[in-house]
Amino acid sequence: MDDLEAQNTAKPDLDAVPVDLLELVEGYLKLSGCGRTYFGRLACGNSRLVDRLRNGETVTERTGQRVRDYIKTQTPIVKARKEAAFLKERRARLRSAFAEVIENGRGK
Repeated sequence: MDDLEAQNTAKPDLDAVPVDLLELVEGYLKLSGCGRTYFGRLACGNSRLVDRLRNGETVTERTGQRVRDYIKTQTPIVKARKEAAFLKERRARLRSAFAEVIENGRGK
């Protein structure tokens, strides 16, 4: 078996994965609900990014920085959207409760 065949059949070296980047990406995916391929396209133009990281493959320093920058700029937006959705749902529940009170005449 030559060197090229050995490289192609070798298992991925999980120690080579920048764990902090993978953890950062996994945390963002969980927070945002974003799909892995969509995230990769948005963050660095590579829909296979998350799969590559999960498989132990490395990324260039430039790609890693692009991903970090993307997450840094998008996380506040994601949090704000989740909070807005929560508040919207809460307002709807309150309106429904008030409408029921008024309709049943309990508010008199």
